[in-house]
Amino acid sequence: VVTELAKNDSRLSKLNENSMVDPRLNLIHADAFSWLLRRPKIEKPFDAIFIDFPDATDDALKRLYSKEFYLLVKRNLRPEGIAVVQANILPSQPHEVIRKTLKQAGLHILTLHSPPSKVIPDPQGMFDSAFVAASPSLAVLEELYQALKGRSLNIESLNLGTLDPQNLHQVLDPYSDFGESGSAEPNSLFRPVHFGFQRGLFTRFLQMRFVPLDVDKPAGVVL
Repeated sequence: VVTELAKNDSRLSKLNENSMVDPRLNLIHADAFSWLLRRPKIEKPFDAIFIDFPDATDDALKRLYSKEFYLLVKRNLRPEGIAVVQANILPSQPHEVIRKTLKQAGLHILTLHSPPSKVIPDPQGMFDSAFVAASPSLAVLEELYQALKGRSLNIESLNLGTLDPQNLHQVLDPYSDFGESGSAEPNSLFRPVHFGFQRGLFTRFLQMRFVPLDVDKPAGVVL
């Protein structure tokens, strides 16, 4: 339903530049774990894999953050390819679990930091979100780090009036890796880690109130 909406709704199709009807697109609706597991090894590996799953709030979702799943991602990725994984917020126990699990699967990692937007009142820092770029090649991540540090963005063309240039640029800035604590362990199918932080986070989220900053300007949240 969501992909059909992205294809047929005029506002969304304009936003995604009609990518949903691009002849190069091969759209597959399937369980990610099972699909990668059954994908023949002789198939051409991917240059890039973008992973944006719901947070691991139950056992079914935890497997999509497991070492076994990341091994499947690595198997289906070119040696110089990059996978980008949604990795909760900074700092948090779930973020460290994801980082450590990716490394245990034999991938090098680089955290990308997305600080809170002025659009959303965030006194508790709940939207200090992060993604982790992972690759079998350390050299590829070092190249990505340098490219992002020196990148200039054309903010005007994005038409995001509710985000200031400095804020949007920080979305693409590599996060300073100050090391990991010992509070988290890698997650696997046979030793599932409890993402206990998640339940408290969602409880606080449901208690928050969002008030538009300016009724004359559109505001939105990307999930």
